[in-house]
Amino acid sequence: MAELATERLVLRPVARDDLPRIVALASDRRIAEMTRALPHPLTAALATDWFDSLAARREHAFAIASKDGGALIGAITLILAVDGKKAEIGYWLDQAHWGQGLMTEAVRRIVRYAFGDLKLTAVEADVLPGNERSVGVLVKAGFDVEGRATRPVPARGGDREVLLFEATRASFARAALSQAVGRE
Repeated sequence: MAELATERLVLRPVARDDLPRIVALASDRRIAEMTRALPHPLTAALATDWFDSLAARREHAFAIASKDGGALIGAITLILAVDGKKAEIGYWLDQAHWGQGLMTEAVRRIVRYAFGDLKLTAVEADVLPGNERSVGVLVKAGFDVEGRATRPVPARGGDREVLLFEATRASFARAALSQAVGRE
């Protein structure tokens, strides 16, 4: 996996050395409750198991770091479908950095990577109802609402309804054009 850059961020492959920082940040209940997949609390053993299984799960995992200081402030992943044509995106960001547009920047870059480098046809996401910030991130990156489903949500103790989203090359291009002409 390549290192990816945005105006303010560096997205680099997650390294084993990142795990203590990931555990420290992602163990925040406010973060875990906004994601479908993060367990709470996130332990060092669970983080190590996740890291060790990345290749088997066909998961591209990136640490999100600020360009100015390089400290890990979040993570973003793409889990490739078996057919290799689609992926599911997941992400989280340290609560201290919410509301600054950083995750929108990271999602746009990872989706560009998915369509360009990986040659995917679609990127899927799901969001827990009430997580309006995440909905906004996805919409700005060209994702469209596709429906609802029930999925396991470890931090909330069981299955929950989620909103389903999908970005295609066309929807991503429309969103990028809209951003370029200042309609966002």
